[in-house]
Formats: sequence, structure tokens, C-alpha cells
Amino acid sequence: MMSGMPYMVEQARAGANKFASSYRGFHVGAAAFAVKWSTQETAVFNGGNIKPNPSRPKVCAESVTVRQAEKFGFEEILGIVVVATTDIVKIEEVTGARTPTLHPCDECQDPKGRVAGSALMRDTTLVLTAGIEEIFIKYTL
Repeated sequence: MMSGMPYMVEQARAGANKFASSYRGFHVGAAAFAVKWSTQETAVFNGGNIKPNPSRPKVCAESVTVRQAEKFGFEEILGIVVVATTDIVKIEEVTGARTPTLHPCDECQDPKGRVAGSALMRDTTLVLTAGIEEIFIKYTL
């Protein structure tokens, strides 16, 4: 999977550019590398965040990719790449944290939430956050 990371970053960026919809222009993309152990099939799913106006609930890019993998019967997500701005001020405005890249939100990290709470996620699932030009941080949930 590690050799496929550049492709996953590219797919996450494509998700941000093609699918993200944010009333404030804060586009986030994600790509998830999923596997069906029963058939040895793998796939990369990508998507973007959805927040068309302030009154609608947000849909995170990460949750879009996890739902796609679930829909197609995949059994595990080995890694997720999240891509967004590297503007620390903009990240802080959205998350309240001064970080060099956008990390998955508290809802996505919640063990009962849409992402970390998915049966496809493991404690060993690699999470990589990236900006427009560089990869900065990698960790597991």
C-alpha cells in the first residue's frame, strides 16, 4: 500500500477538485484504499466534503469514501489520505486547531462516528494528511 500513496494523494486531490462543495470555499478531498480479503480485490475510493450552506450538516470527505467502500462490500480500509489547504489560519478557523494540515474532524475520529466507528476501520488504518504540494503527517487512528 505504501507504494500506492502518491496515487492516493492524487485521488484525494481529485476528490477535492471534482466533488467537494463548500459554501465557504473550504474544499477537502479524501481517498481510501480498501480490500476484500475474501477475493483479494482492492480499490481506491475518493470523494469530497459537502457543506453547501451554513444551515446544512457537513458531510466529510473521509465519510464519503468509507460509505463507498461499505456499499461495494469491501472488508477493510488499510489507509485514508485527507487533502486540504495548508493555510494554518484557515484550518484554525474551521477546526479550532493550528495544524499544518487538516486532520479528520472529531466526529470522524469518534469511535462511534461515521469513519472511526465503521466496521472497515482498524486501529492500524493509516491516516495521511496532505496539502496542495507536500505530504506532512501520517498516523493511525
